[in-house]
Amino acid sequence: MAIEYRQFESEFGYKSPGFTVDNAGNVVVTSLAYVGGSSSSTSGDYSATEVSGNFRLASDDFTVAATDNPTIEFTRGTSYSFTLTLTTVTFNLINTDGTTLYNTGIAHTAVNDVISTGVSAQGKTTGKVVISVPADAPDTLYYGDADGTPKGTITVVDPVVTGTGSFSDLVVTGSTALQSLAVNATTDSTEVGIGSLVVAGGASVAKDMFVGGTLTATGINANGLGVAQFKAGTNIVLDAGNKIEVVINGVQLGIIAPTGSTIPLTSTTINGTTIGANTPSTAAFTTASVTSDPTGNTDISNKKYVDSTATALAIALGI
Repeated sequence: MAIEYRQFESEFGYKSPGFTVDNAGNVVVTSLAYVGGSSSSTSGDYSATEVSGNFRLASDDFTVAATDNPTIEFTRGTSYSFTLTLTTVTFNLINTDGTTLYNTGIAHTAVNDVISTGVSAQGKTTGKVVISVPADAPDTLYYGDADGTPKGTITVVDPVVTGTGSFSDLVVTGSTALQSLAVNATTDSTEVGIGSLVVAGGASVAKDMFVGGTLTATGINANGLGVAQFKAGTNIVLDAGNKIEVVINGVQLGIIAPTGSTIPLTSTTINGTTIGANTPSTAAFTTASVTSDPTGNTDISNKKYVDSTATALAIALGI
């Protein structure tokens, strides 16, 4: 018998070209959305019940302390649901000040499938509350009764990226651990990537870092034990806009400027000739000028002194 693929239809005459089921049981839909129904009263991430006027949370997905109003943790960019079975207290999402309501990202589905959002989703005792934590959520929120008593603490943290993916915008507001990160600067509107990565609080790289382009920084500090190395597979160019200062152990030895260098050369050699503290054995110069007259038998004479001395001797000796 040949398999006939048909649109999904119900006995009430509903047909949908965006829904098909093949002979293997594979279901294909154009889109799928939860709009309520009996699921509104089923278990979610947390079930919230009331014990002696306090909140008691339980979860199959998260570890919850078996205490009244336990502290729980939210991750920014993640959604959490609370199935409510309360009597004298109401469920509210409270701001970091512990008193005002936090209405961002909160929605409620009642047992009759009526959906409310924002401030209208606060103060519920039954149904299901879904909280979608925004990226700019404060570090601390609370769940609690409308007057803030009782209430439990919600610690809000940043997500830890462990897989691969691409982002049009990535905002890091706290401590975020990355296994790897590729920054793809692009102007191609068809390519999804990161144009730039800005970490306002500073970044720490535990291992090697590869930069395929130009590294721009106001300063580079090489810390740690051993010898800091700067290696290049080609020439190294030190290009300064004004001058280059040479500082060792906090002491400035001198500067190199367009007008010359003030770095002293001591106890070193030039072309094999020792200068500084030691006396050179030999030296050869293309040109040299000596302005002072010699005072000792090992001093260098200048031409004027030699000429005047030769003239005086010639007159005295009659040469």
